[in-house]
Amino acid sequence: MLGYAADEVIGKQTPALFHDTDEIRQHAAALTQELGEPIQPGFDVFVAKARRGQSEEREWTYLRKDGSRIPVRLSVTTLYGPDGKIEGFLGIAADLAAQKQAQASLRDSQARYRTLFERAGDSIFLMKGEYFVDCNPATLEMFGCTRDQIVGTTPYRYSPEFQPDGRLSRTKAQEKITSAFDGETQFFEWRHQRYDGTPFDAEVTLNIVMIGDEPHILATVRDISERKKAEAELMLSRQALIERNEHLRLINQLSNRLHASLKLDAILQETMEALLGLSHAPSIAIYLLSADAARLDLVAHRGFEEQILRLIVNLPVAGSHSGQAMTQKRLLVSNDLSHDDRVPTDLKNVLAAANLNSALIIPMIYHEQALGCINLAYREQRTFSDVELETLNAFSNTVALAIANSRHVVSLGFQAKHDSLTALPNRSVLHEEFTTRIEEAPGGLTALLLLDLDHFKEINDTLGHHVGDHLLTHIGPRLQDALSGTRALVCRLGGDEFAVLLTGLPDKTDAVTLAKHVTTALRRPFMVDGMALQVGVSVGVAYYPEHGESSHALLRAADVAMYQAKTLTAGVVVYDRSFDNYSPDRLALASELVQAVQGGELVLHYQPKLDIASGQVTGFEALVRWQNPSRGLLYPGVFIHLVEMNDVIHPFTTAIMDLALADKRRLHDLGYAQPVAINLSVRNLMDTHYVARLAEAITRHGIPEREVELELTETALMHDPDSSVALLQEIAAMGVNIAVDDFGTGYSSLAYLRRLPLSALKIDRSFVMGMNNNTQDAIIVRSTVALAHSLGLRVIAEGVENAEALALLAGMGCEQAQGYHLSRPLPLNELIAWLRARCEQDATLID
Repeated sequence: MLGYAADEVIGKQTPALFHDTDEIRQHAAALTQELGEPIQPGFDVFVAKARRGQSEEREWTYLRKDGSRIPVRLSVTTLYGPDGKIEGFLGIAADLAAQKQAQASLRDSQARYRTLFERAGDSIFLMKGEYFVDCNPATLEMFGCTRDQIVGTTPYRYSPEFQPDGRLSRTKAQEKITSAFDGETQFFEWRHQRYDGTPFDAEVTLNIVMIGDEPHILATVRDISERKKAEAELMLSRQALIERNEHLRLINQLSNRLHASLKLDAILQETMEALLGLSHAPSIAIYLLSADAARLDLVAHRGFEEQILRLIVNLPVAGSHSGQAMTQKRLLVSNDLSHDDRVPTDLKNVLAAANLNSALIIPMIYHEQALGCINLAYREQRTFSDVELETLNAFSNTVALAIANSRHVVSLGFQAKHDSLTALPNRSVLHEEFTTRIEEAPGGLTALLLLDLDHFKEINDTLGHHVGDHLLTHIGPRLQDALSGTRALVCRLGGDEFAVLLTGLPDKTDAVTLAKHVTTALRRPFMVDGMALQVGVSVGVAYYPEHGESSHALLRAADVAMYQAKTLTAGVVVYDRSFDNYSPDRLALASELVQAVQGGELVLHYQPKLDIASGQVTGFEALVRWQNPSRGLLYPGVFIHLVEMNDVIHPFTTAIMDLALADKRRLHDLGYAQPVAINLSVRNLMDTHYVARLAEAITRHGIPEREVELELTETALMHDPDSSVALLQEIAAMGVNIAVDDFGTGYSSLAYLRRLPLSALKIDRSFVMGMNNNTQDAIIVRSTVALAHSLGLRVIAEGVENAEALALLAGMGCEQAQGYHLSRPLPLNELIAWLRARCEQDATLID
């Protein structure tokens, strides 16, 4: 126990060896007071009581050899000799460490349990049999009682006689308690009542617990009154929602029926039938506002006696209860007609005689305008829920809409087919009558003219839209006069666009002749507000069925031709598919471009550039091709314009750049250091992120910047000169070469070219191919070479198709050339084979 060997203890005096001297002194003082005589701190402390024949047992703290302490219980017994004299003392020490620890744990556990019991928010109580024997403070607060008022009582004291299910509380509680004593945990809802009799709902849990050897019930009670209240409110809300949805369903059904009829009588009949089921009002009256807006006229009624009808057949808007509802545009409720000062006395009396005691007036509103009202009268003094008022208000608005539709049906019918400003037939008439008019003129030609006024916007902006509108009203009569004697349907499509459908024409030329006649007629001045206004007109002509088999297709073709006429300022243009960038085939192709980029359908062919003097290869131009799965290999002329017009331009450019640089990496690894030329468009020059993407791609593929060249058309450079200069200077600073492609086809100036960081000019093929037989082309090429050299630029001639052209270029001092005479564009593998073959030849292409 103490860690000593026997020989270390025997012969040693206690308490010096393993007792705490402070504790010895404390016990000595205590014994001195207890025995009434002084007890010295020492051995006497242990045996003083034993000497006096008293039992001695107390707790001590022993010191182990290692210095640790243990609690012990020391019992000292006197040892007597045969003569009755004290011969010694027997001390028995019992280790209390485990017992002390157990007691401490028990105290902690009891403290925790008591804290939990005392501080729990829920009610907790103990029952022995059917009686409460203990409870926590939350129980007293929940039941509104003192401890004495609950301990010793039964649960029935704090329960109503019956539970919500109709069973006796006592009987039901006994069943629950019995089951709990049988070891079955009970969890249930219970209607309790406080000491003052106030009921509340609770969740109750019953468990059996053993205290000593006796079974008890531990009960936990949680007040769920607020939850029950929320559930009840939720149920009411759900019921209100169901009711609202049902009302909306009825209104929707009514709306469908009302909008199926355009006759006022049918609408009123449907309204009355729906009101009977929706409002449950025994008496209903529907009023409509008179034309002068001074009175309300009764148009439908049910459930009113003749005496009442005579008084309510017409009601003044000013001063009447119904008029007030209309003026204020809100529902008015009268819960007690007999005490409502807004109801005239004579009407009040007859309503009382008819046992009608409350009323609701609902205005019918359409586009913020009151059309009339619906009056409901009830026998009982009614109050209305928000759901009812919302439903009836929505109902009246539905009826108002149907009535407004009925009133305007004729006007709407005309407006549906005619332009509101000019009264000319509109676009829908053009499409509706298209087939009929063609059938009425068999054997003749049909043409559609689409007219758009020139500079009409300037008239609107300068003189105002009212003048522009006035001018538009003169166009129809002028057109009809110019086309008199023909089968012509003149329509206004919108804005300053008009269409003329011509049927039964003898020949195509007649359509163009009439179109020109129309332009002449419309150019004559129009007198508007004392001013002579002159406008031009652009006309697009499309023939049926050549340019479209339906009115929509024909109108689209005429629209394309009209815009071509505007672009060319040609007056009249007949549709041609060549300038239709939005034909169905082209649009289908445009939609396939995204897949082409994402699916790796783009491929590159490379056309070599050669030094004219030495015949050495100086570079390669990357030319894109589209390996279309269904159309085969497509060349740029078929799709590149679609790329330019589409947002696919940026991923398209990135894809081409990656393909070209990947191929250049392969060429570089094979020892071919000549630069690869990549074509850019005007859209690339407008892309602020292009330079960063180019730099990243060059780095990623590990290509020296000097082996990359960009080619831009003269037209692209001139689109936004200032921005182009800044972007190209940034590219040139990277070490990338820049060349102007198709030079001579744009409108660049010498001063502008001097600002650009260019390395070369490429003369457009149209000049190179024609210079053998066209002196003017030869002069242009020679001048361009001289211009480039004066700017310190190399010159590359495109479109070299024969040896004669190559010889002429050499004589002019042109440095480089490319064209079919030298090599067609080749796929990469064929280009590599072509380069290897040239290396094996000793001779060059130029003698």
